[in-house]
Amino acid sequence: VSLGPGLLARQFGSVATCRGIAACLRGFYDALAGFEPDPALPWRMVPGRRLEDGEVVVHHDVGTYNTVLRADGTFAVIDYDFAAPGRPVEDLAYALWSWTPLWGDRGAVEREMGGVGLGERVHKFAALVDGYGADASLRAAVCDAVLTRMASQSRTLEDLAAQGDPAFVRMVAEGHAERPRRD
Repeated sequence: VSLGPGLLARQFGSVATCRGIAACLRGFYDALAGFEPDPALPWRMVPGRRLEDGEVVVHHDVGTYNTVLRADGTFAVIDYDFAAPGRPVEDLAYALWSWTPLWGDRGAVEREMGGVGLGERVHKFAALVDGYGADASLRAAVCDAVLTRMASQSRTLEDLAAQGDPAFVRMVAEGHAERPRRD
């Protein structure tokens, strides 16, 4: 199973980049403070509704494959098709899984990230949590949040495949729904 076309640009693999992506997420949520989407308008995966306390519009798919390296060396997050109301920890959890990476498939880690040892993964994990500015309660919750978020990701892919979306039928057939569960 491959999440992307192959080895990512080396800039994607640095501890500094992990810190920067998390800071970008935090800045995005801070910028959304006070924004209330129209509750009558549906999201792709959920019906329209008001935001609950602690919720913002969450990307729900902040993987390396949804991040573009711009000419000036900065990154931009793209592909907001799964955006919907949620808690910011959902995106932080997904970023931890994708950017650290928290994958059990060593072949995929080598193929897509150029190999990342355990020590480097620990540093990347810490950089993401620190870059986000996580407080003590978020730090205590983040590991469980990764498990919950990745199970949700698997269900989302399967639901879209069951609806007949050809891209997701292919992704499920290629094992993309199972990978987050295994990891």
